[in-house]
This record gives sequence, C-alpha cells and structure tokens, in this order.
Amino acid sequence: IIKFKKIKFFNFSFEYIFRKISKGGVLVAPAASALADIDKNKIYYRALVKADIAIFDSGFFCILLKIFRGIKVKKLSGYKFLKLFLNKKILRNSKILLINPNRIDQKCNIKLLKKLKIYNFLNYLAPKYKVENIKDLKLIQLIKKKRPKFIIINLGGGIQEPLGIYIKNKISYKAGIICTG
Repeated sequence: IIKFKKIKFFNFSFEYIFRKISKGGVLVAPAASALADIDKNKIYYRALVKADIAIFDSGFFCILLKIFRGIKVKKLSGYKFLKLFLNKKILRNSKILLINPNRIDQKCNIKLLKKLKIYNFLNYLAPKYKVENIKDLKLIQLIKKKRPKFIIINLGGGIQEPLGIYIKNKISYKAGIICTG
C-alpha cells in the first residue's frame, strides 16, 4: 500500500483487490487531473482519504511516483478494473446495484450485464447531487431493503466518491462499493 497525501493506493493484482472489495468497502480510481486538483476540492479529497482502496488509474501519476519517489507501481485503470470485475463468474450469483446518471447510460449498462450473463442486478437512476451535501434517503432505503453485495457507481469523478462514502456510512452491512465511473 502506497500512501499519497493520506490516500491508500493499492499496488496489488486485480485478484487481490477483488478479494478485498468483495469483503466490503469503497474502491476509487482517481484520475491524474482529479489528483492535481485535490488541494482545491476538499470534499473529493476527503472521500479519497476515507476510501478503503484506491487504484492507480493514472499512468502519469505512476510515472511521477517512479521519477520522484523511486517507486514502481502497476497501473490498473478504473475501466480495466471494471472490465475484469464484470467478467468474474461469481458475479452471476451476486446481487449488484448500478447507480446510473441517466436513462441512456442505464440502458447501455443493462445491455452489457445481460450480454455478460449477469442478471441479478438492480438499477437506480441518480438525481443530480450537490457534492457539498449528498443526501439520498430513497437510495439508502433501496440498499437496506435489497442488500446488494456490490454497488457500482457510474456517475463520474468528483461526485461518485463522496456518494460512495455516504452510502458506506449509512448502511449497516459490508457492501463492495465501486467508484470507477
């Protein structure tokens, strides 16, 4: 685990990270542009610090670690993580909740899951959240009632990470909350 400004980056294989997130917690994949802005975006920064796992989404960040700290890390983008994650056969028996930004993306996500033979999923169409004050009791009630093993937040950087922390703090069981966009 490599800490950068108190953010816990995991320099492990996909399989190791998958096992960890399967036990619950919040996984984030901050991009280089977002990391460059964390001094200004305190809410986003606090969400990254509170996340259980951060993966090395940014190739540029990996290069900077090598140059300035002499640390060689393996890039695992949020896209690649999600692609490997969705191809796990175990997901066919796991309840998944997708949090989508709009109906078009929701339809695309449903089509993809069905193509991958994943049928045990729920969808939630997210309202427009205010990052300073995320509150969604309807979402929390749905999660508490359905108890998905995995929650995939597809809202994009900046909002999905604080939402992931909000969810983690509001539920009483351990779900794997994946914030990869």
